[in-house]
Amino acid sequence: MLVTSTPRRRLATAAAATCLLAGLAGCSPARTNLPYAASDGIRASVADVSVANLLVLASDYGRNGRVLAAFSNSGASPADLAISIPSGTLEPTTTTLEPGESINFNASKALLV
Repeated sequence: MLVTSTPRRRLATAAAATCLLAGLAGCSPARTNLPYAASDGIRASVADVSVANLLVLASDYGRNGRVLAAFSNSGASPADLAISIPSGTLEPTTTTLEPGESINFNASKALLV
């Protein structure tokens, strides 16, 4: 016996598949609404000062490296920023971030540790 597909059967199958997919999509959480660090660095914040993409880049474990990060002040008043390493291998760096100001320690302006 040869079974042939009719336009009505194809339409019903397509409608059922569409409803099933729409139901599954509605049940899954939207992962893009959750904050995450989209790079190798980490994110943190203290009061109105936030740091993004913080990492230490070194040629090997235990070797000297560079601190790379971006700091920003989202507050309405200046914020003092002090960066130091517990081992004491970095001279403490201090600066004041004005309201709305950002500072970026990148490859050309990195802190050496």
